[in-house]
Amino acid sequence: MACTSYGWIRSMQSPRFWSPRTRVAATLSIVAVLAVVAGTIRVLISSNSNWDNLVTAAPVAAATVALAALFFTATTSAGNLQRARREATIEQWIRWSSDTLPYRKEATRIFGKERLTAAQGKALAEGSELAGISSEDQQRAAECIRNTLNGLERIAVGVHMGVLDLTTLRRLGGTTIIRSYERWEPYIFHRRTTDVLDLRYKSAFTEVEDLVRRLKTHSLLQDKREIDKERLQYLSRPN
Repeated sequence: MACTSYGWIRSMQSPRFWSPRTRVAATLSIVAVLAVVAGTIRVLISSNSNWDNLVTAAPVAAATVALAALFFTATTSAGNLQRARREATIEQWIRWSSDTLPYRKEATRIFGKERLTAAQGKALAEGSELAGISSEDQQRAAECIRNTLNGLERIAVGVHMGVLDLTTLRRLGGTTIIRSYERWEPYIFHRRTTDVLDLRYKSAFTEVEDLVRRLKTHSLLQDKREIDKERLQYLSRPN
């Protein structure tokens, strides 16, 4: 899976996968260079080998080509950086999905698909006895939840530092991240607030919490744009 995904990601570096901005930059640079070459040839033809005209045209042509190259390099560098962030995001999401799948399945087997209750979250955070669940299953569930959230915490840090791309992550797994956080939120709450001082961790999974907030805000803005678009289409209808 990893090798196949990596090959697919590398294939995205082909010019046909360039961003619209990079394609425009490449086109403008090529047009500028061709215009300079054509202008230089025209000067040479019209000058009848006049050395003064050639000396005047050469620096202008060279400067134009250099500026076109600089413009193209700067734009493609920005495009490459953005593409690298997207590739890194895809790779990290694939890794998290595959690495945590057994943990998520095991937690679902023990607690089902619903959100943890407050009592369950407290028992998992403190290691206290939980009715109806064996101590082995309880310990296993706590481990699975921690591993799942720890993976999301690393992804959230990557987004916060600008290494990973929020938009790409939202499209890949925004719903999964939000649901995972909300599902295990009672456990997170009691990890932060437990009366057992040795187990209390006030900043537990704060990066994930911030990521979820940003994903929800992004989704709300997208929904608002869609609603505004539909409303505009409705108002534009002929009576």
